[in-house]
Amino acid sequence: DRLRSRGLGDVYKRQVLYKKQKINNEFSSDYKKIASILKRLEQTFHIIIPDEEITTIVTIIKQL
Repeated sequence: DRLRSRGLGDVYKRQVLYKKQKINNEFSSDYKKIASILKRLEQTFHIIIPDEEITTIVTIIKQL
């Protein structure tokens, strides 16, 4: 039983790690797209948006 349980635990851990990696990849992709849009806004309106604010904006948009 212990070996079997330990094996299932490893499977579950791998699933959790896979899901976290997938979420990180999606966030990274969204971050790049939104950052690109914000950079264009910076150029158009002659403003500066700090990187920390870009991260906050991406997080808020993903929650919508």
